[in-house]
Amino acid sequence: MASALWSGLGALPPFQFGAHLQAEPTTVALFLACALVAAGVGLAAWARPFRVAPAVLHPLPLLYMANAGIIALLSPVRDAPGLAWLGHPALGEGVAMQLALGALAAGTLVLRTGRAGRLTLLLAAVLAVAGLGTAYQALPKYHAWSPLWTPDFLAFPAIALAAIVAATLRLRGSWAAALAIAGTGLALSDNRTAIAMAAALAAGIALSRPLLRRFGMSLRLQALGLVLALPIATTAALVWTGARLGGENADAVTDPLAKAFSSNWDRALSTRIALAGSSGGTLLTGHGSDAFLRQLAVHGLQPEIRRVEDPGRAVNWTALNWGHYHGHNKFIEALIANGVAGLAATWGVLLVAAARLRPSAAQLIALATYAALACAWFEIPLTQPFIPIALGLAVSGRGMGIVRKGAVRSRQWTAAAAARKRLPAAAAAALVAGLLLASAASVLAVGRQATAALARLPFDRDSALDGSRCLTIGAAGAGDIHLVMLAQEAVGRLGKALKDGGDLPPAVAAAAATLCGLDRRADARDAPQLRLPAALLRADIAYMELPENLPDALAAPIARLLAAWPDRIDALLRLAPDRVDAAIPYLARALGTPAEPRAEQLAESILLRRPGDPVGLWFSGAVRIGDPARASEGYARMVRALDSGLTRHLPISPELAAEVRAAAGAPPAR
Repeated sequence: MASALWSGLGALPPFQFGAHLQAEPTTVALFLACALVAAGVGLAAWARPFRVAPAVLHPLPLLYMANAGIIALLSPVRDAPGLAWLGHPALGEGVAMQLALGALAAGTLVLRTGRAGRLTLLLAAVLAVAGLGTAYQALPKYHAWSPLWTPDFLAFPAIALAAIVAATLRLRGSWAAALAIAGTGLALSDNRTAIAMAAALAAGIALSRPLLRRFGMSLRLQALGLVLALPIATTAALVWTGARLGGENADAVTDPLAKAFSSNWDRALSTRIALAGSSGGTLLTGHGSDAFLRQLAVHGLQPEIRRVEDPGRAVNWTALNWGHYHGHNKFIEALIANGVAGLAATWGVLLVAAARLRPSAAQLIALATYAALACAWFEIPLTQPFIPIALGLAVSGRGMGIVRKGAVRSRQWTAAAAARKRLPAAAAAALVAGLLLASAASVLAVGRQATAALARLPFDRDSALDGSRCLTIGAAGAGDIHLVMLAQEAVGRLGKALKDGGDLPPAVAAAAATLCGLDRRADARDAPQLRLPAALLRADIAYMELPENLPDALAAPIARLLAAWPDRIDALLRLAPDRVDAAIPYLARALGTPAEPRAEQLAESILLRRPGDPVGLWFSGAVRIGDPARASEGYARMVRALDSGLTRHLPISPELAAEVRAAAGAPPAR
């Protein structure tokens, strides 16, 4: 159990691998630790079935297991079933993670029956939080030996620690110690959202508790009400304040109120994108573990996003081009990933904890704060194990059916009665342990493939340059996400080599091999979250300054990549017609070149899917003005584009806009 809390040590340099150096090694360490926990629970169930079996069958671990079952049952309908089991490499929110958390919950319920077990968990949790916070404060930012590069995530372990302390000490005044320790952890995290939520909820619960007690409301009933209401209320508050008060970028916003709520703007936008295009069918089953990536690729360009500079706003939302992989809301993420059943299981874990909560103010505050914070932040593998352990310690043991051998009549301890208790619990624990070991091996294998590919860039030059070498990463889904990151890395290296005069052959070969592999996976899955980077990375290459004397062996693979550019855009727009922003670089570059007819076709296809779209109108009009017979129609289209909000997507100088309006005979813009 302690090793699960210290799984962040896997992120240190001796163990690092993969594209997400702080997540993938930690996930492997966590799965291995939880496999040991599951095996230990199985052995304990075999040795003491009457005491351990009820803990295994407690609703808390069962809901985690139910969530794993829901994801597994839905995996055959996904286009990447492997992703359902392993989850996004940076998050690991798949079947295996739910099994791991369920094992931790069951192990906690078993250990908590002894004081030594509770104290061991307390000590491990305190050392883990203290070590994470100290390492971040003592080491430079993004230092290799810091297991936590973003301190805000420390808020989750700090909140869990409050419940762990209060549940373990069980002394008068322990709630004060719990809140003080949690407050220190929150201060180290510097997560202003978590600090504000914890302070507000602590004050509200302390002030309301005497009145609620007077009306006969128990602490558990209050906990249930908060866990039911807070996710809805917090999400609504974030959306409302973000939409009305926030700004795209705190550094670009001058209004103090907008600056204070700038992060809410991001959360509000993420929520809108996550739920965009949802229907009864999609909400029933969800989209899978990369649901937010898909939603971002399809519905990312919302009306409030501007692609060009605007006073008081940032130039661009950093997440639009594959920058976010989670919607920052645990409950909405569960809904769009695994449907209504996934949401019910995710929410059910907290509801069960609330319904069986020990009568402790500190535990109530911790549970309420977690329910609220989970609507504004997401967890990473390093923080995941703290929550089931905290919940396992926070719930009451009454009704679990755990009894001591001496309190049971001898006739109950027959071999048959023991077998009925021990066999199901031990078999389930053994199955979970085996699945976790297999999952750890899979994460390690895929991550090491990515590490080897990154180290081998530029691969085999000759085969990559002639187009016969395409990079592949195993485990469809998680491997696809690695492939996108490798392609981004390769294109970035190509740009650096061109700018700094580096060795071009390996850089060109790497870009060719990774994009070729990405194209193949995009075609196989027909997934917008893969088609978007395939189009955008070509735009990056197209606008690089290539040497005039570039050898044919290097010019040919670049030409092949760019020749497929419009087809890749068209394939994206077929799945995501709103993402016209991805077509702008190609359309702008094609004007006045032999590619102009293809650009016109692409612009017309945009208008077929989105009649009146300003991007389609502008570029189809720009092609027409070169033909005297169609010039008047072209200028008219360009004026319509200006009036339809083209400047959201494309910078148009006032002089050019005035010239277009004058040529069309249109009145000047107001």
